[in-house]
Amino acid sequence: APAAAAAPAAAQPTAAAPAAAQPVALEPLDRTGLGLLCDGEVGRDSPALARHHRLARSLLSAGFARELKPDSEERRRLATLVALPPTTRLRDEERELVWKFRYALTEQPRALTKLLKCVDWSDPREAAHARQIASQWAPAEVGDLLELLGPSFVSAPAWVRQCAVDGLRLRASDEQLVAYLLPLVQAVQYEARLPLPPDEAPLGALLVSRAVASVQRAAAAAPAAAP
Repeated sequence: APAAAAAPAAAQPTAAAPAAAQPVALEPLDRTGLGLLCDGEVGRDSPALARHHRLARSLLSAGFARELKPDSEERRRLATLVALPPTTRLRDEERELVWKFRYALTEQPRALTKLLKCVDWSDPREAAHARQIASQWAPAEVGDLLELLGPSFVSAPAWVRQCAVDGLRLRASDEQLVAYLLPLVQAVQYEARLPLPPDEAPLGALLVSRAVASVQRAAAAAPAAAP
């Protein structure tokens, strides 16, 4: 009887074992047999590292940041960063260094654009702090102000562009505006994002007013130059 009872159970089909995963074959690139493997994580920010940077920046926004002074090695690194061309993208650790010693850089005109590149504009408190410290900065050179009008600062608040235009209005001569006319005209296109009519956009209004004034001066000087 036990053997008869066990017979039906033995007749039941057993589940098939799962098939083993087959390795992905990579096509060799050359005779050495090397293959190309794409890592989808390359180029992505680490969430843990991003949280670390946000925490560090929040701590550096406290009042004690005014008292921080760079040592000799940090001063050397800061000088190298300030001298970099506008097209250079700063690494995270370089941005943190500039932000950490921002008060120590206020007397360096060329450092203003580097500081504004380090601002997290999505953080309202940090953006407001950047505006406050930028108002205390040494006046930037005309060539450096052009960077604030370019594509790197399209997503920045409107006051960044206004700051650059105000600096051009105060410190740029007509000859300097003519020398930089091509990049200035190209920068006008970024004012289309501003909630202003074209004739009130700051850079466009500056260029038009200077052009009109130049024509008027030329017309006034013409009779005096006539024989």
